Amino acid sequence: MSTAVVFPCQGAQTTGMGVALRELPAWHLVEDAEEILATSLSPLLLGDELKTTQAAQMAVLLHSLVSWESAKHEITDITSFAGHSLGQMTALIAQGSSVIGIDL
Repeated sequence: MSTAVVFPCQGAQTTGMGVALRELPAWHLVEDAEEILATSLSPLLLGDELKTTQAAQMAVLLHSLVSWESAKHEITDITSFAGHSLGQMTALIAQGSSVIGIDL
């Protein structure tokens, strides 16, 4: 069976959406992003800091990347990556595009 991996856009965010992800080894991606950007990002995923477009988009991107990093080894026969709006950028990162410059 062929598998397409599809990532969501802004609008998929919910308060506390990252609570279940916090215990996963892939949570290091959030910590890495916090270090690189020198800002606290975990409240976007653990609380309700989603009032601005920038916050909502960062939360959805981080949630998608942590989820992908946690699940990618269990998904076989991936034939395509896709995303809606912001999800297109996530799809590029997940499939390893060198255009983005981010390695997972």
